[in-house]
Amino acid sequence: LFQDIAELANSVDGLDNLYEIVDDIIYYPSCDEMSDVAYDKVNEGYLGEIPDKVRMYLDYEGIGRDMEINGHFVKGICGIYEVIR
Repeated sequence: LFQDIAELANSVDGLDNLYEIVDDIIYYPSCDEMSDVAYDKVNEGYLGEIPDKVRMYLDYEGIGRDMEINGHFVKGICGIYEVIR
């Protein structure tokens, strides 16, 4: 956990900044890859309502890659963290 905190602090320019934005961090403990985050977010409605018959054809790796490019994600030992800015 301490390594993850250090990674997060580095990504937001220090521990003081991390403390100020701690409420703006979403933690995905069961995710090891961005495709896992994409899968979780799609199931939470990230792309709106998607029928189950269509959901199985989605490219979660591509969605995760786009999310990583457009967002602020930190991969840690204990999961993946999303910093909402």
